[in-house]
Amino acid sequence: MSECGAGQSPDLERLLVAQGARTRIVLSDLHASKPLSASEAQNQLLSETPPFCERFSQFLARRYGVEDDPKEVKACLRSAGKKKRLGFSSANFSQWLSSSKWEQNLDARSLFKLCLAMELSVEEGRAFAYDCLHQTWLNYRIAEDSVYLYFLEHQGLFGDEAFVRACEVIEWFKENETDATVGASGEGDYLAAGYTSLIAREISVLSCDVSSQSQAIDEIKHYLLRNRRAFSGIRQSAIQTYNTYFSEGGVGITPLTGLYKDAEGLTLPRSGYLDSSYIQEIPSRKRLLWGTANRGRWIENNGSDLDILNRRDILIEQHSVGKMLKRGVPRGNIIALLFFHYCLERRDEISCGNNRSVLFDGFYWLVNTTLVDECGMMPLHPRKPFDALFLKSVSSYPAGLDPIVYLNQMLEDFYAR
Repeated sequence: MSECGAGQSPDLERLLVAQGARTRIVLSDLHASKPLSASEAQNQLLSETPPFCERFSQFLARRYGVEDDPKEVKACLRSAGKKKRLGFSSANFSQWLSSSKWEQNLDARSLFKLCLAMELSVEEGRAFAYDCLHQTWLNYRIAEDSVYLYFLEHQGLFGDEAFVRACEVIEWFKENETDATVGASGEGDYLAAGYTSLIAREISVLSCDVSSQSQAIDEIKHYLLRNRRAFSGIRQSAIQTYNTYFSEGGVGITPLTGLYKDAEGLTLPRSGYLDSSYIQEIPSRKRLLWGTANRGRWIENNGSDLDILNRRDILIEQHSVGKMLKRGVPRGNIIALLFFHYCLERRDEISCGNNRSVLFDGFYWLVNTTLVDECGMMPLHPRKPFDALFLKSVSSYPAGLDPIVYLNQMLEDFYAR
């Protein structure tokens, strides 16, 4: 993978290394991919990733030094949860160790609990999240996540009380936090790319010189109050990124609404632009959809959804900026937005058959830089089915097809099975 990620920032390189050797091999294979039919690409996508419960069980078994048996693994996890007052439920165990879903999205608190249950360091926890769970690691730009990261660093100091004390600090912050919304006067300071790295370094310094629990708790409380404006800045930054690429444009950026109107002669709705209701009204608009026409039939026939499209990643009816201000922009929406933008902006290059590995590298670099630096999110993960769907669309589309059409062909093939 000599070209892939050329010029990539050290932070992105470290993240890729943390994802594991298998991840780098998969990414290299994508970089060098040959054109495939939608059906062949879909088969590869489904075969490369074992179900979540298998990956999770194997990791726990190795960590606890027991056989990879759900009962043994569950017993170890239950024992650790009881000792450390983590509050695991039977529903947790069923979801993580018995469900046949390929992907499960753990919330930040569940990830923190599991790291404590297995006594993982911050770096070990990062590797666990990326290489085993294929999901977002805790984010220093979110107050709750910062507390979890801090207490992971200080497991030795807090022992079995780490989870309880972390929850107490979070509740204290909610009660003492003043309005954290960043106003226009200081907004730029908190929207700059790279601020995530700066705030992460600050909390790392806090972890060096504490000798008692009370001192550690005082330090993290001061840190939370000192940076409370920055915790809302990451949400504002993601919203600003979304608006810039979707409707407003920016320096050297043509909004997606303009690109799509030029290409198709159609106007995208302000919200719900992935809404499947447009399939019947305007068939050509399906080029920006997800092959959802047969999703209901798939679930009915199979009893579950493979979650290549996870509703936590793509919220079909909740794209309006007003709702984003309250809930934040889902990572999947940012990926989709950049995919459509990248492909429409480079239609001429794609139709001329230009070097697809160069196009792949450009897409990989654009999306990762935006996700990590601007939005404080996890970079593209080639072993995560949702992310791989877009990477494969850019790397394997046949001649004469553009990647947007190819993406929909893969999804239609999947849901038609």
